[in-house]
Amino acid sequence: MYTLFFAVTCIVVLLLATAIAVAAEFAIVAVDKERIKFAANNKKDPNHKRAMRLLPHIQDNYSLDHCVAACQIIITIASLLIGAIGEKYLAEYCIAPFVCFGMDQASAAQVTRIALVVFFTCLQVVV
Repeated sequence: MYTLFFAVTCIVVLLLATAIAVAAEFAIVAVDKERIKFAANNKKDPNHKRAMRLLPHIQDNYSLDHCVAACQIIITIASLLIGAIGEKYLAEYCIAPFVCFGMDQASAAQVTRIALVVFFTCLQVVV
């Protein structure tokens, strides 16, 4: 029981980490540099202070490339861990329905692994 709770909790946390990393990557790529420059140069702009802090970071393409690469690494590692945890801890709960339909244990295990990979891939794409 605790292993199932642990597995589901880990998967949810890793999905959240993936979602945050994807959002950060989109924000890094889609930032409007001209708008930030305008806000940084305009002291009357309500976002002037934030734009001043952000401006040096968005002008450095080397820094932006590293941020995007870090996001990609987080997404990749989280995806691999979701697959590993999901297959290891959830497969045993998913084999029984296939065995009930007349499959032998080995075939049911293989079908379960494939079904879990497809399920977690779809889950990550949706989230």
